[in-house]
Amino acid sequence: IELILEYLRHNHFMYIKQRLPYIAAVIRDLKPDTDQKLIQDLKLIFPFFMEDFIRHMYEEEDTLFNYILTLTTIHNRSAHPYK
Repeated sequence: IELILEYLRHNHFMYIKQRLPYIAAVIRDLKPDTDQKLIQDLKLIFPFFMEDFIRHMYEEEDTLFNYILTLTTIHNRSAHPYK
């Protein structure tokens, strides 16, 4: 379980540091060759999405991951009460 959580933390890190900034750069550099309204909407909405998504990842790490680790600890203690 710890390995899975570490993988998820690493994946969150990659999204925050690489993937989301890349998507933001692609959106920022869109040329008005296509639907101008769509481009304007993306440029307006994406920063809000990015902020919310990053907040969600941090909240998940702070709450859900700790909860899972707590449940694992409790389970291990009940499975092996003399350890």
